[in-house]
Amino acid sequence: MVTRTQENLGRIRSGELASRLVIAAEGSGRPGATGFELRGPFELGARGELPEARIAYTKIVGSRRATVTLISTGKRAYVEVRGKAYELTPRQERQLRDSSGPLGGGSGSGSGGSPTSSLDLAGWLREPDLSGGERVGGAETDRITAELDVARVVEDLLGVAERLGVPREAVGGGALGEADDERLDRAVSSSSAELLTGREDRLLRRLRLGLELDPKAAAGDGVALGDVEAVSVDLELAIDRPNAPVRVDAPRDARPASELSSSRG
Repeated sequence: MVTRTQENLGRIRSGELASRLVIAAEGSGRPGATGFELRGPFELGARGELPEARIAYTKIVGSRRATVTLISTGKRAYVEVRGKAYELTPRQERQLRDSSGPLGGGSGSGSGGSPTSSLDLAGWLREPDLSGGERVGGAETDRITAELDVARVVEDLLGVAERLGVPREAVGGGALGEADDERLDRAVSSSSAELLTGREDRLLRRLRLGLELDPKAAAGDGVALGDVEAVSVDLELAIDRPNAPVRVDAPRDARPASELSSSRG
């Protein structure tokens, strides 16, 4: 069931996305919580085509939040910053076209471009339990709950963070990378996962993950890994109304791309 849901990530072409990944590493010199949120409607284009999307990307660094919204109509693409829309440059549009493809790397054309393509959901779960889930967007779901294979989860999520421009060092990844699987297992204070999958279509509706690590326990003798004292991971990936049609209109009074760099200065 989990394997089918993972494989079917490539079948999800559109929907309402709500995603959050926050990794908090406590210790001297650490920025606190670091991560991102993605929210909004999307409809992926074929390889080489622009998607239709209005996705707000919020970068999280400690108590600071900064949001930039990508707007793509399928024909033209824009970025919205501080309430003003700017056209993307031809190079930026080309990069967006090249990255268009399915959510997962398991099936469908154009795979491999998404940050989620490296997530091995089936490999994360230990002794999963199945129960009935709630209705999500009018669809009946099944719920899978489990503890986690921490080594796989940490490596996958640090990889996702890195692809999205968050350095491993900023979230304690350098220190955690020094620990072998057995030491990571010793470091786990608690772990949990909840997966909601469509009963009829086995399409992902929601994935929630929580993880608490004590690096002192991994290192032994009360010595922390580097200056990391505690690490917590909070992940949520939800897709409402999968494969429903999406329409995104172009923003009014969009400014040329050349004005964006000057506005940042």
